[in-house]
Amino acid sequence: MRDVLESLADRGRLTPDRPVLDDAEETVGWRALGARVDAACRSMPDHAATVAISGPEGIGWVVADLAASVLGRRVVPVPSFFSPGQVAHLVADAGVDLLLHPPGHPDPRVPVEVPRLALERPPLGASTTSRPPAYAGGAERVVYTSGTTGKPKGVVHGDRQLEHAIGALASAAGASDADHHLTALPYALLLEQIAGIFLPLLVGARASVRPGPIGAALGGDVAPIGRLLGRIRPTTTVLVPRLLAGLVALGRVGRLSTGGRLRLAAVGGAPVPGPIVRAARELGIPVRRGYGLSECCAVAALERADSDDDPVARPALCGRPLPGLEITLEDGEIVIAGPTVMNGYLGRPPLGAARWRTGDLGRLGRDGELEVLGRRDRRLVLADGRNVAPEWVEAAVLCDPRVRWARLAAEDGAPILDLVPEPATLDWADGAEDVELRTFVEGLLAALPRYAWPVRARWLDAPEAPCRRGVAIAPTMPCPTDDTPATLDGAEPT
Repeated sequence: MRDVLESLADRGRLTPDRPVLDDAEETVGWRALGARVDAACRSMPDHAATVAISGPEGIGWVVADLAASVLGRRVVPVPSFFSPGQVAHLVADAGVDLLLHPPGHPDPRVPVEVPRLALERPPLGASTTSRPPAYAGGAERVVYTSGTTGKPKGVVHGDRQLEHAIGALASAAGASDADHHLTALPYALLLEQIAGIFLPLLVGARASVRPGPIGAALGGDVAPIGRLLGRIRPTTTVLVPRLLAGLVALGRVGRLSTGGRLRLAAVGGAPVPGPIVRAARELGIPVRRGYGLSECCAVAALERADSDDDPVARPALCGRPLPGLEITLEDGEIVIAGPTVMNGYLGRPPLGAARWRTGDLGRLGRDGELEVLGRRDRRLVLADGRNVAPEWVEAAVLCDPRVRWARLAAEDGAPILDLVPEPATLDWADGAEDVELRTFVEGLLAALPRYAWPVRARWLDAPEAPCRRGVAIAPTMPCPTDDTPATLDGAEPT
């Protein structure tokens, strides 16, 4: 973090009025941002060693984050998508002393006994000549992973991890002060903290953030983000597969403009269907696939800008390791070593070495390029002896905005797909004829090998809820042939 905070101070002196950050309400230059951080530092009580941050994405969040960091505090972002129970666990587990939030957004999910500090916007005419204090050192960041079961775990990162991750990603992305980043993901995600806040500050770039479109995208409506791309004309952004699929859908009906300057749209967080990547590139969205996880500071590998691999032929490709990281395989499991590996989980013994077994299966291709094949602990063994990574089937289905949640599981050796429709499309799922639902699911699975198709799709009201209705998909599972893609399978076709 030292390099980022020093860049903020230096550029406040050298290019004081150059815009650095804008949100839905205002635009600030480097000097004004530094002054806001200084004011927040002076308002923060000394006893607040662990500081949580919540509220809509914007300048207020960035100021809170930078102020807590420059004072050497432990920063705990509070995800907007966490349930009240998850937030209560986060607050107790991290020992939160203070909640920082923008005015009017105190976050009712946080227990009332936690002190709150609203970071007010400075009045018109307030001085912008002050600078943030020198970095105290020792800042930590605890990022809670929601996981699929159990309570969220706090991943602890310090200066070593953050500084290397920011610099390595800047190098791999070719970042410069000519860039303009559009934030399309919540700030509570470590990936967006690095790519959308710290990296632009380090290289002197500009960033734009709009909480309304981010919230709409979380709810399945990507049109506001699509309009921002055309209006702001960014050079970089970070997407998740479902958001990318939504932008592709807009582009196919002529409702998307990237503004003509976009040079990098990094996408990760889940498998990305190859046809979606190919279609995005044809629409002018320069997709580069990546791989990472919170335990290794969000990004471990990124596809090359000059990659000419066909994403349909190599849908699992995630690029080369970031500078300074080493990726190896142990019994097919991806192992990451290097300075971005976490200190450990909060409340548990620290790691003995900067090395992490990810639990993901993969393979290394030519030139050390990584292909990610799915989670080891989720591998399904079917009745015909084939192994299927359910993540690829789920990703293909979740690219449709009508599906909120999907999970593939094996019952008696047969793959069964459970689906939860988006609330806005519940009537469609209820009223559609079985043949219509069957055609819908089969269309989403068209790019996958038939042996991975479910024999039945079940529509639920909510995850793990009783089945509302079911439709048969593939009454037979054809035997795989030698030309069956191995992307979904940990072993070569037999």
